[in-house]
Amino acid sequence: MSGIDLTALAAAVERRMPLAAALFDDVRGVSVDEVGITRPAWSEQDQAAADILAQAAGALGLDAAYDRAGNLCCNLAGKDPAAPAILIGSHLDSVPTGGHFDGLAGFIAGLIAQAALSDIAYTPECDIVSLGIRGEESVWFGIPFIGSRLALGT
Repeated sequence: MSGIDLTALAAAVERRMPLAAALFDDVRGVSVDEVGITRPAWSEQDQAAADILAQAAGALGLDAAYDRAGNLCCNLAGKDPAAPAILIGSHLDSVPTGGHFDGLAGFIAGLIAQAALSDIAYTPECDIVSLGIRGEESVWFGIPFIGSRLALGT
């Protein structure tokens, strides 16, 4: 990432922390249970979380779309759309009564990084895509990484 002002980027990330906190709270609101959070893969709660995040990405000017597996793909366009993209993210589903930040933190970190790059008017060389991957927790189907496998064709 040549030509990037790291001090400005760090300040932009810091300014976006209230957005991160709000997104965590909003997603918790659709997936809280008695002792933690529960977002079964491809469930109503999982989809509600994805929709909250897609709406936030759109508000940030990112191209937010779902792939055929239901994975949320939020793109910050780079200078060369033909170049291989940088992928950031994690899963949106959770284990039963799981931790609030498990999986979700990886996606929100990517979204905040994309927003901060936009805030400092930095255009990366290639696209940067935050992925909200579905069906990663094997507890639901006994097969791990379903969403990643479907997204990457493996």
